[in-house]
Amino acid sequence: MENQYSTLQELLNSKIEEKRFTIDRLGQVTDIPRDYLRGILEGMYEDLPPRPYVRGYIVKLAEVLDLDEDLVLNMYRKESLRASGSLDRLPGNRFAIKKFRYRWIIVPIIILAILAYVIFFSRVSGTPYLQLSTPPTQEDPYVVNTPTIELEGKVEPGDAVFVDGEELAVGSDGGFSYIYNLQPELNTINFQVKRFLGKDISISRRVFYEKEILFDANGEAASTSAADLLEAGEGAVN
Repeated sequence: MENQYSTLQELLNSKIEEKRFTIDRLGQVTDIPRDYLRGILEGMYEDLPPRPYVRGYIVKLAEVLDLDEDLVLNMYRKESLRASGSLDRLPGNRFAIKKFRYRWIIVPIIILAILAYVIFFSRVSGTPYLQLSTPPTQEDPYVVNTPTIELEGKVEPGDAVFVDGEELAVGSDGGFSYIYNLQPELNTINFQVKRFLGKDISISRRVFYEKEILFDANGEAASTSAADLLEAGEGAVN
């Protein structure tokens, strides 16, 4: 049979008009739901059920309209805009567990998990740092004339700070302060910073407490400076 129609819709609608069918009457004769029948006649394949059902409807239409079944099915296959796969499968078990449809969410979740792990690991591992405000690093020794000094500094939040083996309280921002009792003359203060799963660092700072009053050969009182005492100590060693 020679086909003079370019589309399946032209062929079907021509035969429907020829046989004087209405949509309602054709639906009753073929037992095709009205919406599906309109979808076939208008080429709206995306609104139709899975392909096995549509093939049955096409065969029924060909039978009622006296059309060649193979010709009609072949035109339908060529015009169908749906891909094979899900279209060729019968409806699944509605009681079955549905597959996870939002796989695209998994990738961002994995990326966020990796970033969180990297940030957390960097906070609990690696080498800590110690930023001292008092005593200042540029003065060695740091000279004071009071019997106490307030040690001030900052570390990474979560790190532990020790002064001469005693752990200090560290604020949520990593800052700390501590009143340190000085001995007369030169004091060496040992700082240690520890990081969980990380390394430790140790830093020493020298603080000179000027207090001693010495007398010279003439019996006159003289305040001995830190520099004089350090120089005297170095001379004694030499």
